[in-house]
Amino acid sequence: MRARLIVLLTVLSASALLALGVPLGATIRASYTHDMVIDRLDDTTRLAAAAALADANGRLESVLGELDRYHSIYGIGALVLDGVGRVRLSSADSSLPEDAESARRVSDALGGRRTDHVPAQWPWDPRPMVVAVPITRGGDVVGVMVTVSPTDRLSHRVLVQWAVLGAVGCALLVACAFAADRLARWVLRPVQVLARATDEVATGRLAARVAAAAGPPELRRLATSFNTMADYVQSASEHQRAFVADASHQLRNPLAALLIRLDDVADRAGPGLENDARRAMDEGKRLAGILERLLELARSEQSAAEIATQPVEPVVAERVSAWSPIARSRRISMHVEQQPGLRASMDAIAVAGALDVLLDNALKFSPESSRITVTTARTAGQVVISVRDEGPGLTPDELPRAGDRFWRSRTQQNVAGYGLGLSIARALLEPGQGRLEIVAPERGGLDVRLVLPAVTASNAGTS
Repeated sequence: MRARLIVLLTVLSASALLALGVPLGATIRASYTHDMVIDRLDDTTRLAAAAALADANGRLESVLGELDRYHSIYGIGALVLDGVGRVRLSSADSSLPEDAESARRVSDALGGRRTDHVPAQWPWDPRPMVVAVPITRGGDVVGVMVTVSPTDRLSHRVLVQWAVLGAVGCALLVACAFAADRLARWVLRPVQVLARATDEVATGRLAARVAAAAGPPELRRLATSFNTMADYVQSASEHQRAFVADASHQLRNPLAALLIRLDDVADRAGPGLENDARRAMDEGKRLAGILERLLELARSEQSAAEIATQPVEPVVAERVSAWSPIARSRRISMHVEQQPGLRASMDAIAVAGALDVLLDNALKFSPESSRITVTTARTAGQVVISVRDEGPGLTPDELPRAGDRFWRSRTQQNVAGYGLGLSIARALLEPGQGRLEIVAPERGGLDVRLVLPAVTASNAGTS
């Protein structure tokens, strides 16, 4: 966003400089052209007066020497035309340009009007400047004095001034870009602080707040609103955590007492009520299991994650070792393939809990004498912990629903569980920017993956 803001402000500054610089450049061109026209008009008028005096004395040829001196000193050609526009006298190497504009100025001079205006000369236009002044005698036009001036010096002066103007414009543009960068930093600094605080709140650090005393007034008000929102979120989270704790205490103990009473009733029930009492006992145990898993899910969603750069290998090895006795008791082999040296940004306790869910599910749904494969690998900047079993798996229609709360496949209703395990695993991973992926391999079974942000050796010290 800062780069876009700098570009926008710089473009606006460049547009303003162009809006000022282009007219100024045109003014410079017109001003130098006007100054040259005035200078040439004075010279041409003086030469026309000398030609008129010499023509009145019948010695027009005497002006030729003055025309030659003028040409030799200033490099400007001078010509005397008669009353029909034919050349009578001219300085050395001087000729009248054969273009419509020059012909028009000579025609105007023959009509008694001198050249008072010449369009502004472009620096790349090589045409000379033609100025014509009528030569009069007794109020009648008897000829025309014409000067033909090279414009290379005029072009050079205009280009030099334009170069200076461009250099000043570039310097101002650099200054504007620097000012835009400072302004963008000042404007966006509160936004960056807000972004960091928002990320902290999103990852469970609800105590994050921002200082509301920097930046524009609108952003200061936004910072104040954010702090108010964070206070409300923290308060709501604390109330929810207190509710979970109270529910855990208020429901668990009466339910345990109810199970004891049901067990006692089942022992003392008569032949006609024994089965009903046992079914009531089973439903009570099921209710206790659901309550325990719900409380576990609530705690996992509310727990503050302790994210740090940690090795993945020991966490996986510890949890596989803990579940290996259960696998052996069911005659299921567990095979581990770990890529050494993997490090991830994670909460080790949360990842271990999520891995427990995956291993528990894999053991539940794997048939005897089957195999569970646990692998770790790094791919595309992520560490992937995969638990693959050889159980019945899921159909393509069921995969999108896997992980929903209380959802279970129609073919697995007879397996113990409540449909909350994957939801708990997902809730444990989310505070650390991890996620859960569920894939159905072509050869059957299910491949459930924990995807964590990877940390390389180069940036491990800064994570």
